[in-house]
Amino acid sequence: MRTSFAFVMMLMLFITPVFAQQTWQQRLEQNFDIVETFDPLQDWSGGTDYHYDAGTMPKKADGSPSIWTYYTNDVPAVDSWIKDHGTNYNWGGNGKSLCINYNNFVGGPAG
Repeated sequence: MRTSFAFVMMLMLFITPVFAQQTWQQRLEQNFDIVETFDPLQDWSGGTDYHYDAGTMPKKADGSPSIWTYYTNDVPAVDSWIKDHGTNYNWGGNGKSLCINYNNFVGGPAG
């Protein structure tokens, strides 16, 4: 019994620092197949038409590619799509969000 307890305690000593060093973003990326959150991305504006080219996709803050591989949009939009759009457009009140601003936020749900 003491050996099992000692083994578990030793195991926790080695595992806990690994988890403590991970950010919540890293844990999400490693455990879920999701679209990344927007805070680690550069501010970005998309275009119209169909886009598959990596050069037109959002980039991470360090300039490396994000996990985005495709987007399409039929209507020209103004402003940056990914940025800090203000407290009314961010979950939790701060950080970046994806918000495609058709008609400068005055056109209602249909733009």
